Amino acid sequence: MKSYRLFWLISLIVLVLFSCHKKTIDKEKQFVHLNSSEVKALNIRHDLYEVILNFTIDKGYHIQLDSVTDSNLIPTTFKVLGKKDFELVSNNVNYKKEKWTFDNVNFFEVISERFSVILTFKIKDTKGDNKNLSGILTYQTCDDRKCYFPRQLSVNMTL
Repeated sequence: MKSYRLFWLISLIVLVLFSCHKKTIDKEKQFVHLNSSEVKALNIRHDLYEVILNFTIDKGYHIQLDSVTDSNLIPTTFKVLGKKDFELVSNNVNYKKEKWTFDNVNFFEVISERFSVILTFKIKDTKGDNKNLSGILTYQTCDDRKCYFPRQLSVNMTL
């Protein structure tokens, strides 16, 4: 009888540990990817630049808009880090709104497939070495069953 209880106790512990490990893996999965080959840096004038970062979203998933009305949803944002080399003029998320529903009654607007982050900034010192640009894309992914914990994707590039 004791070995029977011990077997079930060990089974329960293994099940709990596996479940926690699966959740950790799930939290780390990225659903959005930077298309490095499509990054564009345009010199608009001597000290003014525009950088276009193009992203794709995994098939079967969508992310929230950059402005959401439901407090349970997390908007998509791009935060520029380390602004010592430049002054940020504008930071926009560009996308085509898609209608989505999980129950054919309530409809939401979401971002699917592709979107861009367009950054406009002034270079503080136009002389010298290349300038480093880094930032963090924060987004919340959902599929047809659930929404996932927010993700952050780091972006680093040299201009």
